Amino acid sequence: MSPEVFTAIATLSGVGLGIAGALGAARIQARGSHAQADATFRAAETTATTQYAALLQQQNREAQRAAYRAFLSEARQFIRDWERARVGRHAWPEGTYLKDSLHRLMTALSTVELEGPSPILANANEIAEAAKKLTAKFDLRENIVWAWRRVREEGMRVEGMSERAARAVAALEALRVVSQETLPVQRRMMAGSRDLENAWRRLGDLADPWREAYAQASRMLEPFRTLGIIEPNEMQQLLRDAAVHPQPADLACHQLAGELNRAVLHFVGAAREHLGRVHPETPHSSAGDAA
Repeated sequence: MSPEVFTAIATLSGVGLGIAGALGAARIQARGSHAQADATFRAAETTATTQYAALLQQQNREAQRAAYRAFLSEARQFIRDWERARVGRHAWPEGTYLKDSLHRLMTALSTVELEGPSPILANANEIAEAAKKLTAKFDLRENIVWAWRRVREEGMRVEGMSERAARAVAALEALRVVSQETLPVQRRMMAGSRDLENAWRRLGDLADPWREAYAQASRMLEPFRTLGIIEPNEMQQLLRDAAVHPQPADLACHQLAGELNRAVLHFVGAAREHLGRVHPETPHSSAGDAA
């Protein structure tokens, strides 16, 4: 082999090795570039996802806050309406009533149902149930609630009637005690009878304590009827209420109103706690937490 040929072969071999080395280095660099690009993409994706989750949570919180605020406003309005209702019919503008307030409250509840979450909805339902119970009780015994209030409060303000008001209330409570001390079957008979006198005749001598307590309470209420503080039909309703119900109508409603106020306080506390939490989550962080 001539020296020229040998030199040419050596030169070509060097070129080949140089090309192979360059290609290998290029492959290594390309793999590094791809890894860096992939890492950059994943970091950008995570950042975008986190930002989106935070924005979405903020929007959800704003929607929930609006729903809670609207519901709470209606709940407080219902309480104000109840306070007006227990005063008497004259406190109500034309065309309004407690049932209307309940309807608005239930409409606001539907928004809380959409926004959730379940614990807050449970608190909201507690308010709604208390309001429905109060409305039902008041609707059933509203005239008695108003009559009780006038005997207890307005009677106290009329000159010379404060002592009589106390005696009338005591006589009605004495009638209620007599009723509760009788057998359940007798109380059911009284409650189911429209004519108490007829029920007493059927009970015979067993009705004597009832009859005496009823007569005494009737005498104590008569001055209030005479002065127009209560109407004749309201006087009869008060007497019957004391004869067949374990609680005065206004006291029963007052207790339900107390339950409603406590339910509102529970709702406010739960809503504040929920809205105060800020935990934006991404699919990656959730998966990592679960792992």
